[in-house]
Amino acid sequence: KRSPSIFETEEKEYSKINFGKHSGKSTLEILCEDKQWLSWMYKNYTFKISEEKLKQEVKELLKIK
Repeated sequence: KRSPSIFETEEKEYSKINFGKHSGKSTLEILCEDKQWLSWMYKNYTFKISEEKLKQEVKELLKIK
C-alpha cells in the first residue's frame, strides 16, 4: 500500500487566482492542470504588496530557489 501524497494529507488552504484564464482556481489546481501557465504567471505577473503570500506560495509550488 502506497503512502498518501503530501497533497492528500496536507490541510493547507491554497490561494485562489482571481484573474486570467484560471480565475477562480486554486494555485494547487493550476499547478496540476497547467504548470507552464503558473510558471509564466510567476515570472510575468506584477504582484501587489498584499499578494506576497500568493507569490511565496507559487514559488514553493514551482520549487523555485
